[in-house]
Amino acid sequence: MTQKTLTKAELSQFTGTELWHRHSIARNVLYTDGAKHVAESAGAYWLLDEIAFAQSIRAVTAEGFQLWKLKVSPNHSATLACEDGNSNIVFSRACFKTVQVLKMA
Repeated sequence: MTQKTLTKAELSQFTGTELWHRHSIARNVLYTDGAKHVAESAGAYWLLDEIAFAQSIRAVTAEGFQLWKLKVSPNHSATLACEDGNSNIVFSRACFKTVQVLKMA
């Protein structure tokens, strides 16, 4: 699969969703068209997996609305965090996968 650079303009087209997509392993986890686009375009299905598997953590599951942020440092290490929508972090973990597949222009 050829991975492409994702642009902010491209990603800004995704506000809400027209179709919910079910995670292939964690069947109770649904994700948006935008999340699917990132996974397909950037080869980031691993990111959907990380978010889906975090749903087994009580603090994460308790949040009806979850905002997930992936912060990548210049050395390609990354931190994945779940916020409650009010800038309160309810879960955070280091990603040990080298994050080179998500390129933003």
